[in-house]
Amino acid sequence: MSKKRVTYQTEALYVGSTGQSTPDQLHRIQTASHNVDVQRVDINEMGKLAKLTSEIVEAPVVTLDFSYYIIDGYNESKFGFTVPDKSDPYASIISGFANDQEKEEKNYYILTVPEGQDASDGSSSYNSSKNGLLGIGNGYITSYSVEGSVGEIPTANVSIEAANIRFDINSSSAQNPGINTDDGSLIDNDITIPVSNTGSLSASVIRPGDIVIDFGEETLDQGGALLPEMDYTDPTSNSRDGKSCIQSFNLDVPLARSPILCLTNFYPISRNLDFPANATLTINANLADISSGALNDIICQPEKTRDIKITMYNRCRENTSIDYLFKNAVLSSQSMNSVFEANKTVDLTFTSSLEYGTGNGVFMRGTIEDPSPTTTTTVAPTTTTTNATTTNTTPPPPNHTYVAPTANSAQPRRRPP
Repeated sequence: MSKKRVTYQTEALYVGSTGQSTPDQLHRIQTASHNVDVQRVDINEMGKLAKLTSEIVEAPVVTLDFSYYIIDGYNESKFGFTVPDKSDPYASIISGFANDQEKEEKNYYILTVPEGQDASDGSSSYNSSKNGLLGIGNGYITSYSVEGSVGEIPTANVSIEAANIRFDINSSSAQNPGINTDDGSLIDNDITIPVSNTGSLSASVIRPGDIVIDFGEETLDQGGALLPEMDYTDPTSNSRDGKSCIQSFNLDVPLARSPILCLTNFYPISRNLDFPANATLTINANLADISSGALNDIICQPEKTRDIKITMYNRCRENTSIDYLFKNAVLSSQSMNSVFEANKTVDLTFTSSLEYGTGNGVFMRGTIEDPSPTTTTTVAPTTTTTNATTTNTTPPPPNHTYVAPTANSAQPRRRPP
């Protein structure tokens, strides 16, 4: 039966390596959009006013942008980032890209089920022959950012550049959208999309009040804003008094790429990361007390770096869900703003260079579990559910400063073993 429209509940987003026949679903997706840019060159000659024809001399570029609610690092691990478990040491999120192109090059799929159905109710309400499938082949991440603010659920935004796109009217045994970049031929393995599910993640969502940002104990060399966890010398003051009240943060990881082109190849054989590259962390806060210092104090002093930790907890801090370490960050700008009938605010920007190894950049740890039930195909899935034990960890110290207040309700954590 033909559709009159496509609505959000009928779609689901998947990712897999170019040779993976059954891709993995990404969860808590909020937006997804794609674009195709085809560049043509007009062919002209003397003696004729109009062009003779137009030719494509460079491979078209497909872009995919999507956003999702951050949970526990599962999505990040599936599209290629290195995400150790929270009990393991931190790792640079791009460390896996150094010598493994399979971690970088992925296919992405948008499944569309019949109108009026939920994609996550596919076990009996629809079958693969009624589905639509959009496949994007040979995709590379070009941007990743994380943002959170008071009253908003923390969200990640991802941008992809790819080499091919195809549309199919069946989600079982569909043609692989990936191509062999040597000659543009199709990759010879069919794709079957598993039934969508909502996942058994470590939390349904992370609330803004369950975010903790630690800037370290040392105050800013040039003085100015007193940020959470910086040393405060007034022993009579409450631990939260005097510290700036964080309103929002944005962690931006640019992953710009240059296509590697050969004269004898129409398609880029790879899209390598461009270095040097700097990640940035932008903070907006309501200013409270200030620390002493002057700009000229830093001119003749060695550059001072700090590690900034962003920890996101499950409901009521029962357990850590994911945390980011912005390592060897340097303050690059600080601006303050006073407006009539409003709190005085401060905006700060920290930068750190990206590296494959353990030195600088953005590091991550998560709660690495596979949330997908065991399924076969969209025609006849088999689902296996396992009850998991509950693990308790120590909540953060009471003197941490939080993005927003939390509700006094608790929900036990559930995840598969």
